[in-house]
Amino acid sequence: MGKPGFRIGIVGSGFAGLCAAIRLQRAGFEDFTIFERAAGIGGTWRDNTYPGCACDIPSNLYSFSFEPNPEWTRMYPQQPEVHAYLLRVVEKYGLRGKIRFGWRSACSMRARPSRSTRCPA
Repeated sequence: MGKPGFRIGIVGSGFAGLCAAIRLQRAGFEDFTIFERAAGIGGTWRDNTYPGCACDIPSNLYSFSFEPNPEWTRMYPQQPEVHAYLLRVVEKYGLRGKIRFGWRSACSMRARPSRSTRCPA
């Protein structure tokens, strides 16, 4: 059961946006939407796919405190592994249905949700 009277918008489906969504769920808020500009989940870990793209901090520190990943394959995981972790988190916490893809926050979100408009492609 969600908290009445609140509608919450989260910008982006990277680490910060997903963390905000999960924390809201845990606090009892269900009436939120994650607005994602791209067509997929993962923020910078979705976008950056250049050769050698990897995390520059130790993997045991690069996961949500409430969702540790004991299966990192290396100390500094590469982009596909970090992106896969985010996709697993989305599925585990049932967030996919809360994400609206193809939104640009500068023009698509307004103070009053009834006046929201989708940005032209």
